[in-house]
Amino acid sequence: MLLLPSKASAHTGSSSRPLRYQQQQQQQQQELAAAAAAAAPQLQKGHSTLPPQGCPAAAAAAAPAASTWSSRRLFGPALRSREPAAAAAAAAAAAASLLAHILARHKLLQRKPCHQLHTVSAAAAAAAAAVWGLLQHTLAPYAAARYTPLAQLYKAAAAAAEAAAEAAAAAAAAAAAAAADAGKGFGLLLLLQLLLRVGLWSGKCGVRLAAVLLLLLVLLLLVLLQLVLLQLVLLQLVLLQLVLLQLVLLQLVLLQLVLLQLVLLLLLLELLLLVLLALLPLLATQGLLLLYLLVVRMPRLLLLLLLLLGLDLAVALHKISPLLLPLLLP
Repeated sequence: MLLLPSKASAHTGSSSRPLRYQQQQQQQQQELAAAAAAAAPQLQKGHSTLPPQGCPAAAAAAAPAASTWSSRRLFGPALRSREPAAAAAAAAAAAASLLAHILARHKLLQRKPCHQLHTVSAAAAAAAAAVWGLLQHTLAPYAAARYTPLAQLYKAAAAAAEAAAEAAAAAAAAAAAAAADAGKGFGLLLLLQLLLRVGLWSGKCGVRLAAVLLLLLVLLLLVLLQLVLLQLVLLQLVLLQLVLLQLVLLQLVLLQLVLLQLVLLLLLLELLLLVLLALLPLLATQGLLLLYLLVVRMPRLLLLLLLLLGLDLAVALHKISPLLLPLLLP
């Protein structure tokens, strides 16, 4: 903490000051000069134009307007940067440089009534420099490593949201068009009903005759529309019958394939019998074993063989069904 002079000595304007306070003020001026020398390379492009003398309130009010063009140059890299960590670091560096520039160049803030403001400004500059260093050494590498996936995710989410908005707009336009068409049809029906009522209740014979003819025309159109709808329903029934007929034909083809498999199975059985008859002289000494195989084991083997052939047939039909359907369809 800095030792401030008493209010009495401040108002009386006495020239006698404590030696300790003068030493602290000289040390603060040296520190400010060092900070200004460190921030000078970043402030070579612009300088503030605050007046060298005046009230602290007037200086504080004129500071933003006077340093506009300089702050644009300072905060330009932060505004142009696309990475959040780099932008934050640039903004912190610009703020620290701007505070150091104000403290170094304006003697107004170093006067005794502005001593507290001077101390707070120096603390703010130090805090900004610390934040800048923290962002530069810790957050910047993490943001550089994580920025690309986050950007891709953000772009994908934005594209999905845009596509959803376009789909919703298209659906809304289609619904509006359908509603407009329905409204037009309903309006035409109301207009026709109004014309028929006016014509039928009219006192003139020609108007009544025209209304009756219009009514007959409308009824004829409705009958024709019903006939067309009936024809469409009948056509759909015919198409359904054709599909059913195609299914029946397909079942017949499947039955033919099953019969063919049975014929092949019978041929295989005959071949097995011929083989057994050919091997019978060799197995004359084992006639009982052969009889046991023919009577007991052969039906189970035949059932197993039939099951395997049925599975093969099902797999074959499943594979050739896309080729058979175009041949069966007209």
